[in-house]
Amino acid sequence: MANGHTRTMARTGSNGGTPHRPRGGILVGLAGWLALVGVTGAVGWLALGACGLAWRDGQPVLDFCPAPAADPPPSTALLAEEHRGRELEDRLAQLRLALISAPDCPTPPQPEIVVAAVTEEVTEEVTEEVVEELPPDPVFELPRHRPEPPEQVAALPPQPEADIPEDAWEDRDTAFLEGCWNLISPQSLEDTQRGINRPMADWRICFDANGNGSQTIGVSDGDRCSGAVRAEFTPGGSLSMTSVGDIPCNRGSVPQIIQDCQRLPDGTAQCVGRQPSANRYGIVSTFRR
Repeated sequence: MANGHTRTMARTGSNGGTPHRPRGGILVGLAGWLALVGVTGAVGWLALGACGLAWRDGQPVLDFCPAPAADPPPSTALLAEEHRGRELEDRLAQLRLALISAPDCPTPPQPEIVVAAVTEEVTEEVTEEVVEELPPDPVFELPRHRPEPPEQVAALPPQPEADIPEDAWEDRDTAFLEGCWNLISPQSLEDTQRGINRPMADWRICFDANGNGSQTIGVSDGDRCSGAVRAEFTPGGSLSMTSVGDIPCNRGSVPQIIQDCQRLPDGTAQCVGRQPSANRYGIVSTFRR
């Protein structure tokens, strides 16, 4: 019994029964703490080294934190492109200013209005109405162009020198018309029913000092036409000779003739006639005293 009790007391210790901690566990814990401190110091040392930690006179000295490396200078090609870009921007600004200050574009000319088709339709309608209203007697019209004189018509005798005073013409005085005027250019009547031209043998117009007169047309086939005529100056300066209505003939009639005349340098009067009721225009005739 005494031996057994002695062993028990040896395990628990002699100080009131307090347990005794093994020495090996204390050493392991101390070693772990020392390792943690060493690792933390190493990491801190490396971090400070990146900021320029130096060792001087046996003591660590924190010199500086190095500034980040500067960007390398731009190359010559890059500088050239930047310069070219600035030049292009300047040029663009100049073009914008020029566009703002440029004058407006001129208005394009208006196109000419062609009324040929409409005129043709109206001409057909007017012609149909005129034909319906004409008497059954034949109607003789002046051709659009001057025909060549036929061989069977004798040549007109030489005409005297014209005596249209230039000053009277400029003054628009019809007194110089007093007397008779004769056709000196080839002319003919057009028989629209038979489709033939009837050459004129003569065309004589006689006026008094006031521009009132009469006219006689002789045809190569023996027919004759006669009627009244009136002459006066227009505001435009031309002399207008207008038949008073249609000109009756032995066979049929000639539709009213309106002629606008100009004085030529040789003293003759050149007239451009028209027959509105027959839709005839551009009838050129020359007269002299």
